[in-house]
Amino acid sequence: MSASYPSHRACYLAILSGGSLPDGLDGLLEPWPDPPSPGIESLEARLLELRAEEEYQAGSIFTHIGRERILLGYVPAALVEGGWLASAVEVRHSHDELGQACLGAWYLESGEGEPALHRGNLYRAQLGALGLSPPTLEGLLSREDERLCEDDFALALVGLRLGRSSVRTQQDGGWLPEVLGFHAAYVELGPPALVRCALEDTGGRYLGDRSPGTSGQIRAQEAARRCLLALLERWPSVWPRLWRGASALLRSRLAWYASLRPPPSPREALAAMLVRKVRHARGRHGGVLLDGRALEDWFDPKRFNVDAFLDALARSPWVRPGDPERSLLLTRLLAFGGPMFGVFSPEEERVLRRWIQDLPSLATTNRRVSDIDQLTPVQPPPLPPSTPTPSPSVRRRGKASLYRSLLLGDTAHARRIVLRSLARVKNAGEEERLKAQGLWPYTWNTLAEWVERRMQAQLGDPARGLGLAQGLSRQQVCWLLLQLAPAALVDGAWLQGMTRPENSHRPEAGWLLRIYYDELGAGVVRQHHGNVLRKTLAAQGIELPPCDSEAFEQWPGLLPEAFAMPVLWLSFAQCSGEFLPELLGLNLAIEMAGVGETYRIATQLLRRHGIDPYFFQLHETIDNAASGHTAWSTEVIGLHLEQASCQGKEAVSRSWQRIWQGYATYEATSASLVRAVAARLGPGLAWGWLKSTVSAAIRWS
Repeated sequence: MSASYPSHRACYLAILSGGSLPDGLDGLLEPWPDPPSPGIESLEARLLELRAEEEYQAGSIFTHIGRERILLGYVPAALVEGGWLASAVEVRHSHDELGQACLGAWYLESGEGEPALHRGNLYRAQLGALGLSPPTLEGLLSREDERLCEDDFALALVGLRLGRSSVRTQQDGGWLPEVLGFHAAYVELGPPALVRCALEDTGGRYLGDRSPGTSGQIRAQEAARRCLLALLERWPSVWPRLWRGASALLRSRLAWYASLRPPPSPREALAAMLVRKVRHARGRHGGVLLDGRALEDWFDPKRFNVDAFLDALARSPWVRPGDPERSLLLTRLLAFGGPMFGVFSPEEERVLRRWIQDLPSLATTNRRVSDIDQLTPVQPPPLPPSTPTPSPSVRRRGKASLYRSLLLGDTAHARRIVLRSLARVKNAGEEERLKAQGLWPYTWNTLAEWVERRMQAQLGDPARGLGLAQGLSRQQVCWLLLQLAPAALVDGAWLQGMTRPENSHRPEAGWLLRIYYDELGAGVVRQHHGNVLRKTLAAQGIELPPCDSEAFEQWPGLLPEAFAMPVLWLSFAQCSGEFLPELLGLNLAIEMAGVGETYRIATQLLRRHGIDPYFFQLHETIDNAASGHTAWSTEVIGLHLEQASCQGKEAVSRSWQRIWQGYATYEATSASLVRAVAARLGPGLAWGWLKSTVSAAIRWS
């Protein structure tokens, strides 16, 4: 039966490649004994006790394992550290204190916008400095590394599975209590004790940033504590589940330690067996002597000296060293008709046979069985095979329905939606078209100058635009604002896929994650862009339900076309790795749109009707081309093409063309809402104003 299960490596690769796996977490999350009493201080104190226990067990086997084997074996887990928080920082969870707390904890683990400080990248850098040539995540995904074994991938699986599980429900938080318990344990325990031993005195920031008392460790503890406080305020009864998640981290580490330990010698295996069975032997051996001492005395559990017993047994007439077939212990005592027939199981008899066979080689070896042999945890069971979930055809689903299903993690249609959007603008990246805009061939100056020209052109004349729109009533303005809600409430969604562990380590991820962090509020609830629009609409009497709810999907007054742009964003988020150049182009279009005339017109229009315009003022400032999101979007394109240059000029040109295809999907997708708004508000409004204003206004970052 075991052959039908995927290997640990296969599960690891499936998760990081976006494959579907059933939850199957219950069997991997068994709570450790002696749970702490409720209270964050009690949890932290108990975790410190577990840290000491882990260090003791790791120390028992460290001297028997080479440093290289330990450090390379941890690579699959190190490269995805923090990935268990990926689901907790999706846009649909980010609007409240709990979401912002998770966002802050995740951002810290991902390097705070600095790829070099990403935990996985720090680990690779430290191993590289030691000359170990650690594999990259891309390398692990594309080919098998003979230096790694199945159990190295198993160590990472609990965290990866938590990172892909549903983490928020109204009733009990989904898997979020386990996720945050796992994260709290990671912060308090630090990297595995074996890894800490192997890196001791080697320098480097990977350990240095998380040593007790350092600023990095203090910040990580504060971020984890904030998550726990917010969680417990929402669901006070989840303490057992927090402990369950915390326990999973230690259990997975001990299972990994057990896999690293060399197989026990025949003597160690027999000694461990006798230690387990000795209490059953007392009172059954009468006056039998061994080495002049009664067996009843030997088998006193409180004084049992297993090493002395084995030495005496090896010297006895019952054992012929190196020749189990001529040893009376096996041929007479344990055989049918003998006084010990059936006392040992077949496997236990094999252990005894191997010890006798190995006796000649034990002249200089007398290792004592260690505590770690008696405490070895059971390996986690293999994960069940994946079973893809069927989903309805994209053609039968409206944009609002797709919007909700994509928010809830449905991946069935994402790639098809992206490909369909790109097909509509397939000519946008043609060489002749780019030449006509002064965008061919690519150089850094070409891009910077084009962005500068475009931003200058967008300054325009606010008075002209305002005059065209002055016929809008207050009711019409509120209705227009409502059409922005499906996009505004998931602001940043196009970059959500970059938070996943398979993407967050990339060089390009630094700039993109900075933008994502900003869009979601940078850890402050009132700065969340969706909350800013919610507040504006609420002041006008429009109280919207959660964006991932059925009620929002069916909210009266929302045009179906209002969901088109966020559906594109969420689809890109599901396949960011495959369409990274196109995502960079879409991101640039989003960040540039509206800055200048459009946002200033919107601000004046709202003020005319006594409506708070801060939503537009916010984006006018943070999206600036000098040091804001437009500048960051330009930088990341340059960085991506610098990476592509390693593959030659053709690779740069192809990536450059793909970037502009992605850029063009923004305007092509916004056109449907422009037409729908024009049809609703009538021909009294100028089409040119609608096209420039509404198409820019539906991008919210």
